[in-house]
Amino acid sequence: MISFFNKLMEEFTKEVREFLEKTFGKLEKLVIDCLDLRKCLNNPPNLWYFLDVLSSGMKFESKIEGKIHDTAVNEKEYPIYLGKRSIIKAYTVIEGPLVVGENTIIGPFAYLRGNNIIGDDCKIGRPEIKNSIIMDGSHIAHHGYVGDSILGRKVNIGAGSELANLRVDDKNVIVRYNGEIYDTKRRKVGSFMEDNSGTGCNVVLNPGTYLREGEAVVLNRRSYTVLRREKAVVFGK
Repeated sequence: MISFFNKLMEEFTKEVREFLEKTFGKLEKLVIDCLDLRKCLNNPPNLWYFLDVLSSGMKFESKIEGKIHDTAVNEKEYPIYLGKRSIIKAYTVIEGPLVVGENTIIGPFAYLRGNNIIGDDCKIGRPEIKNSIIMDGSHIAHHGYVGDSILGRKVNIGAGSELANLRVDDKNVIVRYNGEIYDTKRRKVGSFMEDNSGTGCNVVLNPGTYLREGEAVVLNRRSYTVLRREKAVVFGK
C-alpha cells in the first residue's frame, strides 16, 4: 500500500518532471553535449533524482532573448538561456550554467552558482542560489540562501531565509515525514516545497525539509510555526 507521503511525492515528482520537460524542450536545439535529459525524465525514482540530473551538468549554446546588465559577471562564460522579457540586473554573479524562462527578473546582486533552472514570471532579488530548480511564479525577492532545492509554482521565500543543504555531521541527508524516513543517499540536499508554500522572514529550513502545498513556516520568538491552511502546528519550544 502506497503511503500518504509517497503519494504526495509522486504527484510533486510528476509536476517537476513536466516543468523540466517544458524547459528542456526550449533547449533541445541548443544542447551540444549533456546527459540524455528526456530519457532521465521518463521514470524518475524520486524527487532528489532531479538534483542528480542537474549536478550532471548542462551544456548548451547560449541564447539571450531578454536583457543582461553590462555589470553582470560571467567570467568563465557559462552558457545562459534567458527567455523573452527576462532581465538579469546589475552586479549579478553567474558561476554555472543558467536557464531562465520568460518575464523573470533577477538581481541586482544575485549570486547564482552550480546549475540552476528558473521558470517564468519569477522574482529573484539578491540571494545565493545553488544547483536548484525554481518553478514558475516563485519569488525569492530578497537576500538568503537556496541550495540543492526544488521549489514548486508560486513559492515565496521571505527575506533572510536559508534553505540549508548540508548536515553538520556530513552524513547523507534524510527526508522525514510523519514518521517515514527516506535516505536520499546524497550529501547535499536542501528543501522540497510544493506549490504555494513558503517561509516567513529569517527562517532556516533543515536539509531534507518537505513542505506540502499551501504550507508556510514562520518564525516566532522561540519556535517555528508551520501554517497549514487554517491550522497551525507549533514546534521547537
